[in-house]
Amino acid sequence: MNRRLLWKVLVICLAGQLCTVKVAWATKIRITGIDDINLGGWSGSGGLAGSDLLCVTVRPAGPYRISAYGSGSGGGLNLSSGGFTMEYQLFFNDRPREQGRRRMDQLSPLINLQAAPSFRNCNRGPNAYIGIEITSQVLESAAPGIYQGTLVLVVGPE
Repeated sequence: MNRRLLWKVLVICLAGQLCTVKVAWATKIRITGIDDINLGGWSGSGGLAGSDLLCVTVRPAGPYRISAYGSGSGGGLNLSSGGFTMEYQLFFNDRPREQGRRRMDQLSPLINLQAAPSFRNCNRGPNAYIGIEITSQVLESAAPGIYQGTLVLVVGPE
């Protein structure tokens, strides 16, 4: 396996002075193990929910942020069928469980998340949770159809 070390060099020079060189590793963040979330069919009562476990790696270890963009207008968190749309709620947890999850709003990042350092290369399995819910009120007012959408997750260093 070919590994490249990523790093940044910052050179600070003041007129007539010695230069100071600072070397810092560039933060490398990766999401793996995420799958499509199939919410199934609606029975006519209650809401729908689905989730997936995934892995977020951050090197060097440190906090990260995550933002979500949906396929709705302006990045909205919507599913669509023909000309009809339905809004969904999105949740994220930086641990592989539903408990402790936080709701994500369109284009507003969740900040100060932590990738467990023992999950280097995700060799110990998932370390994060993502969930989607559609409320019964949204489903009751939706036109019949097969709804689908795309969700883009953007992660970056804190």
